[in-house]
Amino acid sequence: MYWPYEYTHQGTDGRTWAAPEDKPVYPGTFKYPALQQEALAKHLAPVRDFQLAYERAFSWVNSASCAGARRGAISRDETSLFEEYGWDWAYQCVREESAWSLENANLPYQQEAPTLTPTDRLQVIQGWFGKNAH
Repeated sequence: MYWPYEYTHQGTDGRTWAAPEDKPVYPGTFKYPALQQEALAKHLAPVRDFQLAYERAFSWVNSASCAGARRGAISRDETSLFEEYGWDWAYQCVREESAWSLENANLPYQQEAPTLTPTDRLQVIQGWFGKNAH
């Protein structure tokens, strides 16, 4: 679930924006009428429709994330949908690449040391992990 790519991968390709207002934000309207949880749900609708049509309780989201530490809103909205739909999901790339690390906060993406302050994405993921049954 790396959609929309322009948002989820911002900064990873060295791209810069002509003006600050061109930089994608979430929630926002970057290239989409309303880039918010409803847009994420619409993007996932074919998978959800398949799940409901064939009465499959199991769906797996292998990876969902957004580059950069201040991206907790999209991580929260994505994982909320996965949980609502009963889908299993994983957060990929923990400590593998600084752009995706839950612990690294700075841009541009380099192999910096993890921040001592929990990032908002880390807090989102820890919140879901805290709900798991032991």
